[in-house]
Amino acid sequence: MLFFARNRRPKAGHRLHFISPHTDYHLNSYGEMRIDSKSAQLVEVDETIEEPWLWKALAVGTVLDADVVRKIKKIKGVPLQDYWEGLLNLSCRNGYQLKPNQTQRNAKPMQILKDLNTTNNFKFAVDTDQLAFFKRDKVCWPRISEDAADPLLVYRGPLVLIRESPGPDRTEGWALFCANDLAYNQSFYGYSGAGHPEGELLVKYLQLFVHSQLWLHYALLTSAKLGFERPNVYKTDLDRCLFFPLERLTEAQKKQVKQLSDRLISEDSTVFANIDSFFGKLYGLNHLDIEVIADTLKVREPNDELGIRASQVPTKPECLLFIRRIESILAPLFKALGKQPEVTIWKTSEDIESPFLMLMLSVKGQKPGDPQEIFQSDVLPLANETGATCIFKEVERGLLVGLLRQYRYWTPSRARMLCAEIIRQHMAIFED
Repeated sequence: MLFFARNRRPKAGHRLHFISPHTDYHLNSYGEMRIDSKSAQLVEVDETIEEPWLWKALAVGTVLDADVVRKIKKIKGVPLQDYWEGLLNLSCRNGYQLKPNQTQRNAKPMQILKDLNTTNNFKFAVDTDQLAFFKRDKVCWPRISEDAADPLLVYRGPLVLIRESPGPDRTEGWALFCANDLAYNQSFYGYSGAGHPEGELLVKYLQLFVHSQLWLHYALLTSAKLGFERPNVYKTDLDRCLFFPLERLTEAQKKQVKQLSDRLISEDSTVFANIDSFFGKLYGLNHLDIEVIADTLKVREPNDELGIRASQVPTKPECLLFIRRIESILAPLFKALGKQPEVTIWKTSEDIESPFLMLMLSVKGQKPGDPQEIFQSDVLPLANETGATCIFKEVERGLLVGLLRQYRYWTPSRARMLCAEIIRQHMAIFED
């Protein structure tokens, strides 16, 4: 971080300019960087104090992501660990640790349990009939308390076992359901529903939550370390997430939890969009908020530390989706003018090596002017010199928009932000 400031107390309502560069797989390898215009934000000092997560959210995502976090916080959920251990008085711990070179402790009480000591056997549910019994007499940290009423409480079913390193693909399973008692090693974080009147429903509900994109997005934007200092999700990241209590669900929502859980455990690959939609509605989000979450996780997935996906050239289908989104957003404004918008990819001369893809926005049925010479002699050199990521050039009967040839600038959410800029600054050229 570089911090520039005048050494005086700011007045009420003072705003600072917060600028955060993106990881760029190609450009950073040359010791260079670009500053995205949407990553330069005016932030009030009071906001920084009231919302200490805000800088992280703006560094990872955009103002759209910050708005999603604000909506999630409004539902007044409970941090998962406070809910599980504090309100429900249930057990949640990471699994036993061997550490043979350190002090060993009695683990014999665990020998009545089946043993899950690998992450490779199951995707979404544990079949204990396929496992052997726990055999060790001692381990470093058995996670049992021999003087407790139930020394094995942390291993009592029903359980949801969350992988310590879930990986980027949730279709491979981020958490396992187990109906029975089970010993599990440090590769899992275990949440037991033993003793709860709806224990099985509770742990299945948590398993669905873990397979939603909502919680990972929330953790990525608010965790002090995830996505910058380290790629792996820690139990503390999940435990701090705001959890919508099971008892606040309606009977219809509980029925939906059971249906979604059945589909997940049966490895129905179409269930994930429905999981995202379910938790989105539960947390007061609309379909555009859910889209923001999906877009941000594509370009800032914690395991993609180098930003490879975000730096890739958008595919033709991705470009087409982007173009159609622009047209659909601008259509009502053009309709008020008695016109229809048309967006096409502008073809530059083959001898121009451009890091940008150029879009031409015009009125359908009207041929815009050709900015070829201006683009080659003025626009492109200036964009490269200043490190711009977005170019606007008004031409006769049209608007030329240049976007860097990287997917992070071509998501549906970015199309919305681009349209907002066009509406604010460039609609006048179409009003004649």
